[in-house]
Amino acid sequence: MENKDISYVFLLYLFLFSVSIIEVSALEDKAKEITIAVSTDRLSYREGDTIRISGTLSEMAENEVISIVVKNPAGNIASIEQLRPQADKTFQTEFVAGGGAWQDGRYTVTVQYGLDAAATITFDFANEPVTKIIVTADKASYSPSDIVSITVESLQHNLNSDLLDLIGDQKDDKITISSDLGTIDGYLLVETGTDTGIFVGKIMLTGSNGKTGGDGPNDGRLAVSDKIVITFSDKHGTFSTSAVVEEPQIEINVETTKPVYDSSELVQVLGSVFPYFEDEQIFVSLIDPTGMILGTSFGSLLPDGSFSDGFWSARYNDIQGSYKIKVKYKDVTETISFQIIKDTNGDVPLHDKSLTEPSLVPSGIDLVLGKHVYKKGDSVILDGTVENPTIKSEIAISIINPQDNTVFVSQLKPSDSGDFSYTVMAQGPLWEYEGAYTVIVTFGDDVSQSRFVLQEPVSIPDWIRTNAKWWSEDQISDDEFTKGMEFLIKEDIVRIKEIPEIQSNDKNIPEWVKTNADWWSQGLISDEDFAKGIEFLVEQGIIQI
Repeated sequence: MENKDISYVFLLYLFLFSVSIIEVSALEDKAKEITIAVSTDRLSYREGDTIRISGTLSEMAENEVISIVVKNPAGNIASIEQLRPQADKTFQTEFVAGGGAWQDGRYTVTVQYGLDAAATITFDFANEPVTKIIVTADKASYSPSDIVSITVESLQHNLNSDLLDLIGDQKDDKITISSDLGTIDGYLLVETGTDTGIFVGKIMLTGSNGKTGGDGPNDGRLAVSDKIVITFSDKHGTFSTSAVVEEPQIEINVETTKPVYDSSELVQVLGSVFPYFEDEQIFVSLIDPTGMILGTSFGSLLPDGSFSDGFWSARYNDIQGSYKIKVKYKDVTETISFQIIKDTNGDVPLHDKSLTEPSLVPSGIDLVLGKHVYKKGDSVILDGTVENPTIKSEIAISIINPQDNTVFVSQLKPSDSGDFSYTVMAQGPLWEYEGAYTVIVTFGDDVSQSRFVLQEPVSIPDWIRTNAKWWSEDQISDDEFTKGMEFLIKEDIVRIKEIPEIQSNDKNIPEWVKTNADWWSQGLISDEDFAKGIEFLVEQGIIQI
């Protein structure tokens, strides 16, 4: 009986030992199945930065801890820590970079869980600042209308080697661009490649009267007269550079389309300004043979620096001789001469056959039109000044169309200083006629008159903007673009006001035409401005109609 009890005890011991072996084996198999996903919050750090390490376990083992070891480029331990995972299998720790064991180079982070589960990642560390800002241009100083290219080299802001990173518009990494006249605060720059650490952007200088604004990376506008300062600031410090802005010598080129006009013709004025500045107004005045200023128009230049205007010569057919066009831009003026002679056929616009010209004699009303050529649907702007504004009288304004029909009548009081301003929309049934419209302003016994020409607007469908954008970005060739425009003009899908005569056989397309296409595709310039570039291509024989 005693031997039998010993046998039972032995069998029980053997069974329990076997169960223990099975449990240990199961735990070992389970440990081998555990995987670790680990990451750092950035790819590079500098002295004093906070390094954040986080990760996730695929499985958890009882009573096991996570060991995190950071080794420097020489293989020495720079940081070591143990922690337990959270209930959701995640873990996280952070520490400050720097100290005796920290040296420049690539660091290795090893995360160990249990005996067999491990993962490794790397990051870069530098003791010295690696951020610098470079303002690049192809000349030693800027003019107030130049494009400024901004470059920031910053390896520690290359946070993701698989994506293009952005900097400049956050509280802890901000680009500020300032001048004596304006500031852009928080300007976005974009990385040149997925793992370069080089960030770029552009701004346009807009002169002393220009706009300031933009979010980046290429839409910035900065009013400036003498200096710009570009600053990049983050939690490690502030880094800046500056550039001088010098006022260039402005050149005005102006001409009429021919030297002599009949009294029934529209005098067309064409010109350009270089360099030119955003939102700076240009003034074009017509002066008769006696030296009297007969009219002045003003407005902004086109994006390529050009301008055009028109004066109806029939308005001045009582005085023949040498007239002058005076152009003023900023403090620079340019004057040219042309002739107006009597139309031998006596063919003058209907309205002028019976209308006297009170503007040819001194008047107590100074009337200025915003411009002398408008499109249907435009706002016609009338500005002026009257003498003796204190008299009890109102200013009367009337506009007469080419068919001698009155299309607009209104009254208003001048300001105490005598100034007045009025805006009229050129739309409605009575505005359907193209040609010369007459503006008559009376105040008391004084009368003043001016004219403007109303034209049909250029018609370009919106879907063509996509083609223009592709061409401006070189996604389609010059030949593909011009062939497409030829087809659209011939099919009357794109309508331009006049088909000009071919002036040249030069097939090279100027860069300003492509720039106009880019601006038009973004809605920055009007259909009419874009059409001027198309008309130019027809004149040059590049587009064959």
